[in-house]
Amino acid sequence: MVSTTGSEITKTLKHELEKVGLSFDNLRGQGYDGGSNMSGKYNGVQALILNEYPLAFYTHYFSHSLNLCLSKACEVSAIKNMNGIIGTICTFFSSSSKQTEKLKYIIETTLDVNTVKKKKLKQLCQTSERRYINF
Repeated sequence: MVSTTGSEITKTLKHELEKVGLSFDNLRGQGYDGGSNMSGKYNGVQALILNEYPLAFYTHYFSHSLNLCLSKACEVSAIKNMNGIIGTICTFFSSSSKQTEKLKYIIETTLDVNTVKKKKLKQLCQTSERRYINF
């Protein structure tokens, strides 16, 4: 991409989607972050696409804002410590079937299992403030 203006991103987006056989004629929605080059009312990607394809409605990508808030919150030392502890606990139970069975037993004997949904323990992932398009 030569630049990150709305028109350049739109041109690149169209080109890349056409390369994989996707047509903008079938586009029915757009979701981007709040950057003016993406969400701008006149020259943002959403406006340029909406002018050509009136059924491709734009919605602000709120998960991006949530990710930025969570990234900032994770800089607080108490939250950073809590994330570390939770990560260690998840790793402890996930890496040992014996420990996982003990945990299941404790949960089943101490909680009303009919009201608690059983889920697998998942690793925590790091949040990132990076944004980029890679074609």
